[in-house]
Amino acid sequence: MNPGANAKITIDDVRYLENEIQNYSILILQFEIPMEVNEYLAKLAHENGVIVIVNPAPSQPLANSFYKEIDYFTPNEHEAADLSGVIIHSNGKKCDDNDITNSAQYFLDKGVKNVLITLGSAGSVLVNGKTKHYISAIPNVKPVDPTGAGDSYIGAFAAGLYRGLRPEEAMKLATYVGALTVQKMGAIPSLPTLREVEAYVEKNNDEAFVALLKSHFPTIKNDQESFDDFKAILSRETDSTIASLKYENYLPAVALIEHSQKAGGRLHITGIGKPSHVAEYYASLLSSTGSPAYYLHGTEAVHGSCGQLVPGDVVIAISNSGETNELKSTITAVRKNGCKIIGVSGNPDSWLAHASDAFLLAKVQEEGGPLNKAPRASFDAELLVLQGLSVILQSRKHIGLEQYGCWHPGGKLGESIQSADKK
Repeated sequence: MNPGANAKITIDDVRYLENEIQNYSILILQFEIPMEVNEYLAKLAHENGVIVIVNPAPSQPLANSFYKEIDYFTPNEHEAADLSGVIIHSNGKKCDDNDITNSAQYFLDKGVKNVLITLGSAGSVLVNGKTKHYISAIPNVKPVDPTGAGDSYIGAFAAGLYRGLRPEEAMKLATYVGALTVQKMGAIPSLPTLREVEAYVEKNNDEAFVALLKSHFPTIKNDQESFDDFKAILSRETDSTIASLKYENYLPAVALIEHSQKAGGRLHITGIGKPSHVAEYYASLLSSTGSPAYYLHGTEAVHGSCGQLVPGDVVIAISNSGETNELKSTITAVRKNGCKIIGVSGNPDSWLAHASDAFLLAKVQEEGGPLNKAPRASFDAELLVLQGLSVILQSRKHIGLEQYGCWHPGGKLGESIQSADKK
């Protein structure tokens, strides 16, 4: 990222969130981006029930209307003093309680729901209209580089809230994360993993908090355990996908393709992200088995690549969620060019499913792997579902070995076909 890039962000750059913010749980804002962007996002998030956390760094004045959108306001003691006008006096180990109360009250009076002030070596404190929670700093920490400590604290606090920790518990997690961060050099290299945090908590003999972390965060597994889990998940998901393949479910898609081909139409395959790689492979597979197909770039389609389409063509569109905004734009453009859509998705009630003339379901319950997020099992499910379609299309072409050999003269495959012909 170039220096000053944050300051160049505009409301137009984030306006897409109007259609997505309801899918978020927490929004974290800071003042390196323009204030009008912060105000716009805070209002949008607040109206959609999303928790708004504001870290006022670098410190600058806020509009009164902005304060009212904030669920957690998280200044350090210097930023709190700068904005409230109340200096928080400290002896290095403890801060003046009255100063903290008066400073926090300034923000509460402005409409902030919770004020979380980080106090350096004196820990942190959360104040709202009902309670005040102090969390002590971790003892025996030897700071090396404070860069990123504030960001890691806020990130960990937000992660704790998201995982269901009470605010004071999330503060404690953030305190451990911040303490680990300052013991390494560099803003990014210093950020600890969940496993490192767990080990650090254990080192500080906080067994109750270790148990709390394990109950609220995904189980921390080593690489062998993750690999074994992946194999089990992939086996289950593959068996489930194969069991779901029904000949009759393919017939609407087959009819669309055959009708288009008889009228001189062509077949195109598209996808966004990982499904784009499935699309490239599938276009190649179909072309090599009697159904010439063309890869349609998922995002370039709205920048001129729709020129490869003619009315009456069929486009197979692949998307795990069926809700990707880029794919929606592409499908809309494809429709305007007079083409039919065959959708492939893991969501039968998705936008893509409803926008398709024929639909093939490639659904999985789990992806496999750490975090269970990266597309693994869904990638395989899409391949299996599409391969089923390719088998039906190839069978209906009645392609013999001689014809297949003309398309595959090279490599070991070509040699095997020539050998079979000689026999």
